[in-house]
Amino acid sequence: GYCKKLKPQWDAAAKEVNENDNIKMIKINVGDANDAKQQQISNAYKIQGYPTILLLDSGKEIGKYKDELDTNSLVSYCKTF
Repeated sequence: GYCKKLKPQWDAAAKEVNENDNIKMIKINVGDANDAKQQQISNAYKIQGYPTILLLDSGKEIGKYKDELDTNSLVSYCKTF
């Protein structure tokens, strides 16, 4: 439920943020326990709950987003980088 609830806010924020060449917002589904690739990603980043929002640089985790799950908060967070 939380991921579906977040989707419209995420998509709106990503549309604005992705206009910038320096940072991109992407979403990856890792919730299918029968999908080996999804489980590999989930294990690599130690994802235990959904949604999990990570800040990555060249695939390395450099932060975990823990603020409000609304469009403006997501955009503001991304603009700090």
